[in-house]
Amino acid sequence: MENKNPRILILGGGFSGIYTAYELQKRINSGFKVDVTLVSRNDSFLFTPMLHEVVSGALSSDDVAIPIKEILKNINFVCGEVLSVDLENKTVKTNSNEIFYDHVVFALGVEPNFFGMKNVQTKSLCMKSIDDAQKIRTHIETCFDRASQESDQKIQKKLLTFIVAGGGFTGVETLGAIYDLTDKTLRKRYGFLSYLVRIILIHPGDIIISEMKAESGLYAQNHFEKQNVEIKLKSRVVDFSDQGICLESGEVVESETLIWTAGNKTGAIIEGLNAKKQRGRIVVDDCLRVEGLSASWALGDCAYISNIKENGVYPPTAQHATREAKIVARNIIATMKNKENKSFSFDSLGQLANIGRRKGIANILGIDVKGFIAWILWHIVYLIKLPSFKNKKGVIKKWIFS
Repeated sequence: MENKNPRILILGGGFSGIYTAYELQKRINSGFKVDVTLVSRNDSFLFTPMLHEVVSGALSSDDVAIPIKEILKNINFVCGEVLSVDLENKTVKTNSNEIFYDHVVFALGVEPNFFGMKNVQTKSLCMKSIDDAQKIRTHIETCFDRASQESDQKIQKKLLTFIVAGGGFTGVETLGAIYDLTDKTLRKRYGFLSYLVRIILIHPGDIIISEMKAESGLYAQNHFEKQNVEIKLKSRVVDFSDQGICLESGEVVESETLIWTAGNKTGAIIEGLNAKKQRGRIVVDDCLRVEGLSASWALGDCAYISNIKENGVYPPTAQHATREAKIVARNIIATMKNKENKSFSFDSLGQLANIGRRKGIANILGIDVKGFIAWILWHIVYLIKLPSFKNKKGVIKKWIFS
């Protein structure tokens, strides 16, 4: 007998997709008859706020990756790649099957934007996934190992120069993780090379972490400079040649390591979607429905969500994505019941960044906090938000031991 339950299809397994599915799962558990399917290229949900701690070695990949089936027990899960979306016929093709839907949720996130720089794209490391974090850590360890076996100091310097491009949250937290890794872990093994280590942040703006108040950005810059980490402001990477990292100013920094966090864009599926877009992202109304499409919804990084109160756009952060997910889930069910939809509105609770060396910066409910207290706050807030009790226990043990 054919299943007549409404079919909701969620594309993407990041914060937006997982939390939308989780909110719908609550309604299924309450007896609402609906079939929900989530498609993700990964079989685990990555808790990205802690990803940089995999680079530093404070946490392992198992600590920040939670199997999706462990979180979503009453949801159909397809581990695969989305190949195409047919909005007219309400079908999605993946690399394993074709899925029909009544409502579709776009939560596909973003991917690195290299702005057409082919060498940067092929040679640099990114910071988007568990594999990325592990590659960065392994690469840096390998650079130290190679340098220890090298007699030419010029080559040693090149191997031990590590560059991060992009001074937003990801770039700054990655920078702090690299410093902690080289300072606490690798210098113990390769102490005789420590005077050759050079860590550099390349940022096009006047101040790093411009998403926060200027005072916080200045504090972070000060902190890094005290650790002999170089901050190159108003500077851009334009190429990655055999000689090293080429900057817009003409300077070439001899290095074999560039970690790219300097830009994002939506992927090919969103780009090819026949829907209104702004800055490459899907435009949605205040109820998070795709403009002009009654059965399509979008949220998170791939959605352009106007903030009428602030005369701007809601930022693509995890705290916003989890709140957007509640509204999307609620409004899909309301639409099925022919009830009124609810508008999305949310005031940020604050922002936090872990900048290494047991230091952090935070703004919680309008109050600025810096230093060790902010570092402690960062750990408390994200430990609470980690959606797995088993992972919480593992993380607590490692943090205490550390």
